[in-house]
Amino acid sequence: KRAIREGLDLTLEEGLACEEVCFGRCFQTKDQKNAMGAFLNKKPIPPFKGE
Repeated sequence: KRAIREGLDLTLEEGLACEEVCFGRCFQTKDQKNAMGAFLNKKPIPPFKGE
């Protein structure tokens, strides 16, 4: 959501840089690691806890 909101007022290069930062943050969460592990192991994806 942040990348979309902020990206409206940025150049393409600035918008892509913003998206890269936001995307990277998503991959540092415990929720993402649990979900990716479950997906790769063909297990049910656990509910997200906001962690």
